[in-house]
Amino acid sequence: MNVKRFVSLLIIVGCFGPPLHAQGSFWDSPDAYLGQVPPSNTPKIFVPGLLADSGTFVMGRVAFSHDGKEFYYTQNDSWESGAHAKLKMMRYADHR
Repeated sequence: MNVKRFVSLLIIVGCFGPPLHAQGSFWDSPDAYLGQVPPSNTPKIFVPGLLADSGTFVMGRVAFSHDGKEFYYTQNDSWESGAHAKLKMMRYADHR
């Protein structure tokens, strides 16, 4: 997937994030946000050590699906080149 297409996907997914009125949904469960504390106005590292493979880093923005059960992100080994950039995804299924 090329970078422009990926950025478009992130923008689309970000625009259709979780509804603010979604009470009683997956977003309210302890499994939401990959089991992390829900986001706040204070920045902090998200799931340290879980997302990036050895020798790589998570780059740019991340996105959750509308229902909160899919998480999309990119990883790369260089800020100067996208030659090894990857779009990755985690999906909540079977209670994990």
